[in-house]
Amino acid sequence: DATGEELRGQIGCVQRAQRPQRNLLNDGRMRGGCGMMRELRCLGDRTTVTMGADRQKFTPWGLDGAGNAAGSIAWVTAADGVKRQLPTKVHVVLDQGDRLYMQTPGGGGWGDPSQRDPREVAKDVENQLVNAQRAADVYKYNP
Repeated sequence: DATGEELRGQIGCVQRAQRPQRNLLNDGRMRGGCGMMRELRCLGDRTTVTMGADRQKFTPWGLDGAGNAAGSIAWVTAADGVKRQLPTKVHVVLDQGDRLYMQTPGGGGWGDPSQRDPREVAKDVENQLVNAQRAADVYKYNP
């Protein structure tokens, strides 16, 4: 991954945030990996970004009773607040102040989520990868 300074110099954007995605359908006895959310803010007058993001329509699948993961999604929020979703392959022009959001897909889980070790579910909740409601509903977790 490029650092904020590298992005500023290469494409005229600065990375404002990067964080794991939470509560994104990757449930399983072995929970699938979390996707990442990135937010870039355009600093220049006009910046053209070419992007390819797969697994939007056909999301990563879960196996043996586990849930599929959430797919990728990308959108631009213009400086005036107007939001538009982007297709999977796109050239997009960003104006100064526009923000580009990219969510990468996670990984599908494996096995029945209700069979996940309760200690692991507790860690997921503590690490904010799964909220308490999802832990109860999907993992049958009761602390």
